[in-house]
Amino acid sequence: MTGYHLDLDTVEAHPSALGGALIDVTITNPGDERPTLAAPAVWGIWSDGVPTRHKQWAHFDADGRSEWLDLTHVGPYEPEGLSGGTYHLDGQHVTDRAGMLLSLGEALLGPGANYGRCLDSVADYLCGGLSVVPPRSPSSGTTPTSPATPSPDMSWPT
Repeated sequence: MTGYHLDLDTVEAHPSALGGALIDVTITNPGDERPTLAAPAVWGIWSDGVPTRHKQWAHFDADGRSEWLDLTHVGPYEPEGLSGGTYHLDGQHVTDRAGMLLSLGEALLGPGANYGRCLDSVADYLCGGLSVVPPRSPSSGTTPTSPATPSPDMSWPT
């Protein structure tokens, strides 16, 4: 689902006080890039696959929402080339950047989907990237020649 690079150096290793073949190992501090305390709860929801219900991320704090956003970024979960249709953004749980991006991803592509981790990514998508595209191309001012039509199951409830 995700990965973290932890730089660990062994400081000390000796037979464990618990006995048997166990070894107690002391390592250095792995640095700042490590899972947050919210990670196990978020990973638990994702462990069976991409979420299928809306707003499952909403009860998490900022660290949890960030972990959730990281998981939406891992795989190719979003449908490609959709345009047209009506999309409803529920901003009830938008309290920070991650919440806004999660709400936007759900509104446009469904639960567990990603519409970018920053506003630059959102702008790329809105200008004809891999996901929902605008009705007009900003560079040419013309309507796309063969826009895809959202399937009936793409109308996400709010």
